[in-house]
Amino acid sequence: MPTAVASPAATETTAGTTVWKELLESNRDFAAGVGKELVSKLTPTAREELANFGQHPEAIVVTCSDSRCPPEVVFQRTIGRLFVVRCAGNVVADFGTVGSVEYAVAVLKAPLVIVLGHSLCGAVTAGINSLDGALPGDESMGLKKLVEFIATTCKEVKDEKQGLAKEDLVKETIASNVKKSASILRESQTIAKHLADG
Repeated sequence: MPTAVASPAATETTAGTTVWKELLESNRDFAAGVGKELVSKLTPTAREELANFGQHPEAIVVTCSDSRCPPEVVFQRTIGRLFVVRCAGNVVADFGTVGSVEYAVAVLKAPLVIVLGHSLCGAVTAGINSLDGALPGDESMGLKKLVEFIATTCKEVKDEKQGLAKEDLVKETIASNVKKSASILRESQTIAKHLADG
């Protein structure tokens, strides 16, 4: 089950607080196997309205690319409700990710930014394995840089909490990685201004 780690700094406003509570409730339903019929809300009329009148997402979710934890399913939200930015390991390390969040905050006026990690993250596990010299795949430039970026967080956690079993190291690093991504987002003047304007 995905682990939501949304630090208060993950850009919470009054409207965002309400949305966050609703998302947590939906996530509890999801975890309990109580589903809502998302597809029933996707009528042709609803889709046409979204296409013609634009999107007004209630939250921005920065999360991992892992196919096992799509935010729309985890939070039981249909199209147009979440602005989702995905990258392996929910890494925030480039202008594409930060710029996407800035757009959703400044232009779409989404009231909440969530950085969402999940259990058994392959990108974090790859970062941990890389500390011992193991890199996944063919060591292509993009993949190598991604793993190296995550590995810095892995090393920090490993050094701070020495003696952790690998499974616990993965869990601790996932949480730290979420906090690191949220911290990077907070450095954006656009996102900071949005928070200040609340």
